Amino acid sequence: MLLLYYIKVVGFDGTYKNMNLENILQNSGLSEKQAQIYLACLELGPSAVQKIAFKSNISRSTAYEVLDSLIKKGLVNTYLKKKVSYFNAIDPEEYINQSREKIEMLNQALPNFNALFRKSKESPSVRLYEGEAGMKIVFKEMIKEAKELIGFGSSDDFVNKFKDLHQYFLENRLKKKIMLRLILKSAANAQERKELGPTELRSVRILPEGFDYHGLIYIWQNKVALFSLSDNPLALIVESKELSGMQKAFFDYMWGTLPTE
Repeated sequence: MLLLYYIKVVGFDGTYKNMNLENILQNSGLSEKQAQIYLACLELGPSAVQKIAFKSNISRSTAYEVLDSLIKKGLVNTYLKKKVSYFNAIDPEEYINQSREKIEMLNQALPNFNALFRKSKESPSVRLYEGEAGMKIVFKEMIKEAKELIGFGSSDDFVNKFKDLHQYFLENRLKKKIMLRLILKSAANAQERKELGPTELRSVRILPEGFDYHGLIYIWQNKVALFSLSDNPLALIVESKELSGMQKAFFDYMWGTLPTE
């Protein structure tokens, strides 16, 4: 039967708590068998493989393989005595010190890791979501991240086809006090959106008649979200500093040319 190893520690309330040492070793990066063999070596002291294998309930051939991997990790030492190999676990304090040294090395390298991470984030990324549920995921992302939103829209398509989603977006945008500047195509309820703007943190400018399009585009931070509002709705997020910057420039130019009334 597999031997379980435990250590008792005193909790803040003065009671004793059990900590499974095997689980702790696995959480520190050892495999299940490595943890079992290392603990067996700790308990037995210098021992031959047959005794270690029996103690940990692992076959002798497997025990050799695991001991070899622990030697490479620096957690077990070996020596010959009367032509028999003996194995001995290193002091647990030394094992902990090794872990501390690894953490310190990672901390020292953290600025370099962060530089690589930031570089990867600068590369454009694209995500596609399908259906109204997918659209809601994107709206949640906007609400979570945006301090201000700008965009182009076909308000009659969105409000009429996705009333619940529109209401969810409006209510949560108002809770977060996210200001929206929106260029709408001329449509039945575009003027209504404009008139309601002051009470709904929305500033609207309307394109002249003759510009017919459908869908929505929202821009925030380095992201552009494009929504197709057809019978099979889609939401596409493009994350790119360069591309979002272009969209913002187009928006600002058009915003400046459209009448405020």
